[in-house]
Amino acid sequence: SHFASSLNMNRIYPIILIWFSPLFVQGIETALLSISHLYKNPRLKSVSIKNTCILLILIPYLLFNSGFIYEITDNSSNIGFNMLQENEVDMAHYSNWTRFVVSPIYEQNVISIEWLSRNMLERNIYTDTSRQSELSGYGLIAPRNVHILDINEVPHDAYIYLGLQNVKGNVFLAEHPIKAHSTIYYNMSLIYGSITMKNKIYTNDGAEFYL
Repeated sequence: SHFASSLNMNRIYPIILIWFSPLFVQGIETALLSISHLYKNPRLKSVSIKNTCILLILIPYLLFNSGFIYEITDNSSNIGFNMLQENEVDMAHYSNWTRFVVSPIYEQNVISIEWLSRNMLERNIYTDTSRQSELSGYGLIAPRNVHILDINEVPHDAYIYLGLQNVKGNVFLAEHPIKAHSTIYYNMSLIYGSITMKNKIYTNDGAEFYL
């Protein structure tokens, strides 16, 4: 946030941790002392027990923070915080990522796009004029890989994305072949007829992907 940035918390936080780190050792000593009094076991006060407890906490902490655990488990980042797919996002042209969406984006569309972004190969995606922003916004798919489908020239090695509005609404918006900056409405029967050679690889009773 702006408040955190103004305080430069990225530097203050590590400094605070360094200053408070001795309290970790003191806390271990206090805990062992209390347990030894409770169970009347003086061996818990020994230096070896104290060092063992410190190592049992520090070793996993350092392994997880260094990324070692995530590398040996075939995950390059913290699984718990990895909420988005791991595509590299090219933000070279920020204007291409800017969209103004006036129609609702349905849950089925979002779920399908997130699925594709986790499983897709390096290929282009073709959809209608209203679905482009969904792919970039929810799938973090670079705009240069998202194109409007031409029903007369369906590419063989690319994905076809149909949203809930296409499947349930039975309509497909495409660029007008003659008029510039205009759209034309196609019945979905024409779209399905043009992609008969493709296989349906995903559906959630709303959105669909073909390859």
